Amino acid sequence: MPFIFISFSIFAQTKTEFEKKVDESKVPSIAVEGLHKCFTEDVKIKWYFQKDGKKEVYEAKFDNLDKFFSVEFDVEGDIENVEILVDKKDLDKLTKERLENTLSAEFKDFEIVKIQKEYLGDEDELIKTIEGQIVEDIITNFEIEVNAKIDKRRQLYELMINENFEIKRKRKIKLQSTDILDY
Repeated sequence: MPFIFISFSIFAQTKTEFEKKVDESKVPSIAVEGLHKCFTEDVKIKWYFQKDGKKEVYEAKFDNLDKFFSVEFDVEGDIENVEILVDKKDLDKLTKERLENTLSAEFKDFEIVKIQKEYLGDEDELIKTIEGQIVEDIITNFEIEVNAKIDKRRQLYELMINENFEIKRKRKIKLQSTDILDY
């Protein structure tokens, strides 16, 4: 069974994330049934169990509406967040500028590796997001991976940037040589 093991550091703290693919039968039925109701067509969903410190979640990864989604559910099957992979070129000019300004204030030399929009809200709002509807009252963050040069060394970082383009979280990503990334 394939798994992913990623180590993260937050300043002096160390955070470890473990992810492994699981069969749909191992996922709480409320999560599986609720997610399948979001689609008008047959969508192939890959399920994962993820442990990040003490936090345990099930994550569904799938393509829908020409977008790549990642949806997290707690161990009871309640939806926690929705993430959608975003191509930098698809961001509007103002958003791109504001993200670049935020990152430039943090790093002198960096390259954006990956951008995901993270949506937080109540279950009904998150389901509408999966269905492709525009939801006004929902929290939107950007989860961004950057390859930054600090002290003549390159390092991979994950940043959570809020709607006001402020950094909420910054983590140094330490990938082990045996890591397998599945996006």
